[in-house]
Amino acid sequence: TKDNPEKAVFKKLILFPSWFKYLGIVFFLVGAILPFELGLLYEGKNFLGLQIANMGLFLICFSRDKNEDEMINLVRLKSFYRSVILGFLFSAVVYAINVFSSNEGNYTSATELVMFILLVYLFNFYITKSRIRSEK
Repeated sequence: TKDNPEKAVFKKLILFPSWFKYLGIVFFLVGAILPFELGLLYEGKNFLGLQIANMGLFLICFSRDKNEDEMINLVRLKSFYRSVILGFLFSAVVYAINVFSSNEGNYTSATELVMFILLVYLFNFYITKSRIRSEK
């Protein structure tokens, strides 16, 4: 990699340290529980909690594994690709259901879409990673 430093950059993803996963779990749980306990709901919805939970999911998704290698990077890429595709399909289906049922004002918000994409990413990433490890 001394001959071509550009290749070295693309081989390794820049991620948060692995202990950020635990911080992300705390953020996710705080965002899911605390607004209900403190009565911080707006029009019956947990907007603040969704933002905090999304931050927690983001930290979990983009923190290193203890054994980070090129195979894990490939699994990350494929999981992210699948989750974005499924997220936009989910958004389109919700939109189509609302258009055909004449139910106005019940669309997928960007915050909900991001949460869906991050949850699908985590689910897909850890399932794929466990399948790979069980095959070894």
